[in-house]
This record gives sequence, C-alpha cells and structure tokens, in this order.
Amino acid sequence: YLTLPGPTKTWRGRIGRVREHLSRKINEMPLEADSKDIMQAMLLGQRTTMDATLYTGYKDAGAVHLLAISGLHIGILVLILQFIFAPLRRISGGEHIQLVSILIFLWGYAALAGFTPSVVRAVTMFSFVTYALIIKRSGNSYNIIALSLFFILLVLDPNYLFQAGFQMSYAAVLAIIWLFPRLIRIWQPKAKVLGYFWQLLALSLSAQLGVLPISLYYFHQFPGLFFISNLLIVPMLGVVLGFGFLLLALSLVQSTPVLLTNLYDQLLIVMNTLIHWIAQQEFFIFRDIPFDGVQIFLSYSALILLIAAIEVRKTKFIWLMGFSIILFQTWVFREKLHVNNRSELILYHQIAQTLLVEENADQANVYIRKKEDAYSASLLQNAAVKNRIKEWEFKPLKNSYVWKGKNILLVDRSAVHTLSKALDFIILTDNPRINVDRVLASHPNVRIIADGSNYTYLIDAWRASCAKAKRPFHYTGEKGAFYFE
Repeated sequence: YLTLPGPTKTWRGRIGRVREHLSRKINEMPLEADSKDIMQAMLLGQRTTMDATLYTGYKDAGAVHLLAISGLHIGILVLILQFIFAPLRRISGGEHIQLVSILIFLWGYAALAGFTPSVVRAVTMFSFVTYALIIKRSGNSYNIIALSLFFILLVLDPNYLFQAGFQMSYAAVLAIIWLFPRLIRIWQPKAKVLGYFWQLLALSLSAQLGVLPISLYYFHQFPGLFFISNLLIVPMLGVVLGFGFLLLALSLVQSTPVLLTNLYDQLLIVMNTLIHWIAQQEFFIFRDIPFDGVQIFLSYSALILLIAAIEVRKTKFIWLMGFSIILFQTWVFREKLHVNNRSELILYHQIAQTLLVEENADQANVYIRKKEDAYSASLLQNAAVKNRIKEWEFKPLKNSYVWKGKNILLVDRSAVHTLSKALDFIILTDNPRINVDRVLASHPNVRIIADGSNYTYLIDAWRASCAKAKRPFHYTGEKGAFYFE
C-alpha cells in the first residue's frame, strides 16, 4: 500500500476553520433564525445561508449595505478598538503600539471575513484613516482616499476598479466628504436631539446621492424610504455590532449569558421588524429604472455643479446645472424614440439553453428551447430593463426564420435539414450532427453562430473549420450575444 500525503495546511485554510467554528457557535446560540442570519452576515460576512425573504426586505428598504461588512462596520470597529486600546497611550510610545494593535486586529478581522472585496476596501481605507488619527498627522481627506484607492488598485487587485461595490464605496465616501459638511451648514438646529437626527439624515442623503447613479445603472431600483431605514437602523448598528462581538467572544470561553443573549435577540428582532415594515411600503420602491452610462455622466455633472453652486454661490453654476438636467432629459427622450423605432433579433448566451429574442419597439417575442429557468428569468428581466421592454410573449423555437430579408437556419441534433436554399446565418444549437466544412463549401457567404447549448469540443471544431475557410465564427460564450443585422 502507498500512503498518500494529506492536503497541505495553508493559513487561509486555518482561518477558514476558525470562521466555521465561530459560525457554529452562532448557530448554537438560543436566537431566532433571522437573528442568526443577521449575526452571520454582519459579524462574519456570511450570507450564503440567509433567508431570501430577509435579504429582499433589506434590499427593498434601502438597507442591504448593512448586511455586507463595509466601511460603516469597519468604522464602528475602529472606534471600539480605539476605546479598548486607549490605555496604551499612557505609556511612552503608546500611540504606536495602539496603532499596530488596531491594524493587526483590523487585518485579522479581514482575513476572518474571507478577504472579500468590500472588507479589503474598507480595511485598507480605515488603515490609512486610523494612522492619520492616532499619529495626529494633519492630512486632507481626499489624500487619504486617494492613497487607499491607489494602494488597492496597484497592490491588491486592479480588477476591483470594475466592480460595482468598489465604485459605490468610493462614490459614497467622496460624497460624504464633499457634500455632508455643506448640507449640515444649511440648517443648524439648536436642539441637540434634532441636530443629531439632522446630521444622520444629511449623512444618509449625501451617501445616497453619491451612489444613486451607479446603483441605478447596475440594479435599476431605488428605495424611496432609504432615509427612514438609515435614521432608524444606523443608530442601532453600533450596539448591534458591539454586543455581537461581545457574545461571539464569550461563546469561545464559556456559554453566553442567557439574559444578554435574550436582550440581543430582541434587539435584532426589533431591527428586522422595522426593516420588514419599511420594505412592505411598495409604493415607495421604484423598480426597473433604465439607466445607462450617459445618464451616469450627466447625473454626476449635475450633482457636482449643484455642490459648486452651493459653495461658490455663482449663477453660472446654476445655469450649467440646469443645462446638464436638460441634456439628461433630452437623452431620455432620444432613448424613448429609439425604442419606438427599434427592431432587433438577438441570440443570447446561456448554458444548456437556446434563447432567441425578437424585439419590436417595447414588445418582445422570446423563442426558447426549454422551460424558462431562474437564469433565463434573470437575464430576460435585465434585458427588459435595459431595452425598455414592457411585454414579453414566449414562443417555441422554429427551425428557420426570415429576418429583414436574411435567411436564418437553426440546426440542432434532433432534426434533419436541407441546405439547398441560400442561407445567410446558421445557428448551431444543442450539439447538432453537422459537417461544417461541407456547409461552408456549399454556402460560401453563410455565417456560423454557436450558442451556449453546445459542447466545448464541438465549438472548437467548428471554430477551426471556419478559420480554415476564412469565414467568421461567433460563439456567444466568448463574444457575447449576437445581434442579427
């Protein structure tokens, strides 16, 4: 017998086992199921087992950012760590020891959370912020943001730049730095309680204005009651995180106190109940909003000019902002005209599926091979928002189509086709038995298209045949959806 060596133990594997151990400790606590899901998400960054209804409620209430470990969570954690390590400042060189201790805990926590992009962004940013605060270096906030930004892009992963979360995080932070101080100067109530809630509202409004164009571009949804969820939930978040970390620490050394666990459970139940109530106000949830790159540019232009008008108080900025808004409206009107005059036939990419969509104005016929699945529904929903489709009609696939005078043949493995007539396009789907070399020889002007329902080895063979015949070949898995012209 040959004894094989066991798997190599890596530091990531060890940290993963610690995370799994903490996750089991949370599941062993006498808490409601939703409370456990919230603890898993907010403390460990684990949302895979979260109830779909609970997640949708937070999304519709405009509070889904609370479920991901991000800048808000790390900022609260930094405040907690500063309080814990504050006695170190009494000794000589204590501020440096405090700084190193906080950074070790921050990056240890990032590792525990699995180094997800949102955690890496937040911990990197607050590492620089903590350094500036503890060492008492006077620095421009924009310099700190820029330094953390370039550190992430150049050292950690440049691909973060193209992630929605990365873009929204820095848009929110920049909006808070730039817009929040100007908003709170507009009104300064004398009552402290009123001033506190006004600051919370101004903070929430600043962040929301900063991320709104990007959020509409990626998610096409706007929760109208976001300010209520933030006013009610954000003040609770410090207590939720602080007591959550305390319970987690106690669970490692002993069983958690029943009274403390019950109080914490009730706190999470109240928070989830508030979120559920806000999410039920469907009238204030605006869904399926089409938004493109031009609208992002014009929206941010108007926002920047608005802030400039508030700061400089010159009428030219107001005029320029008005001009940006007019351009925005003109672009939306142009897109609506384009939709009314549009007629397109599109072959989308799907694994083990064929999806051909004919779009005429705001109506669409969907030719689909198999019964609609979850991925098809998601793809069609996104396409409907992007292309401003209001009504779909599902139809079975046909073997041939005539589109704007062009002949299209759909070839699959179950049918026998005659290729005698002139063809402009051949769609290969569902692993057909076909000799592409012979087809190209008899139809020198035909274009071969393969979708995601074919085996890889067949796609490679068809690609080679087209290359040998010097004919174009389009595989939707590599080049994306195919638009018939």
